[in-house]
Amino acid sequence: MLKKAVNAKFNHSPTKSSPLTTDNRVAVGHYTQNAHEVTLWQEGGLKTLLHEAVHAAAITEMYNHIVKSAKRVGDKYIKDSRGRLIWEHKVKNNSPIGKQLFAIFNAAKEAAAKENREYYGLTNIDEFIAETFSDPVFQLFLTGQPSVSNKPGSNLLQDFLNAVREMVRHTSKSKNYV
Repeated sequence: MLKKAVNAKFNHSPTKSSPLTTDNRVAVGHYTQNAHEVTLWQEGGLKTLLHEAVHAAAITEMYNHIVKSAKRVGDKYIKDSRGRLIWEHKVKNNSPIGKQLFAIFNAAKEAAAKENREYYGLTNIDEFIAETFSDPVFQLFLTGQPSVSNKPGSNLLQDFLNAVREMVRHTSKSKNYV
């Protein structure tokens, strides 16, 4: 996975102003999957670089277990108020790793709702993965939540790390690295 991040193209645009996100926040960085490119705007710092590099590293492996598609109602695509497609994610081919990632993600969303908290990492599964690797506050939140695996002494962060470990192990076996 690290090789995937290192092979990404990195751009820094200190003179360009940042675009707005779908929820009207200023974007400080962005990963473009098709171009395999990370862009940081002038407000972006080290945390943003790490966050976007995680997208670059994990996206290909994640999509072996999760499907991302444009949200539709009938034959019409759903768009946000600025005309951009809204995406949804589902488990791919009944993948056990995909199921595990979604179980952790959904448990975190439920816990945050009960505590009346909002985290960017709960926006969607892409951001969940990137924020879990890059945001210490979000990591601390996950550490305080009970495990979906019901292992004594475990928590959602440990569950996530175990799922990623399994994803790497699965990828290594399929590429004959082990």
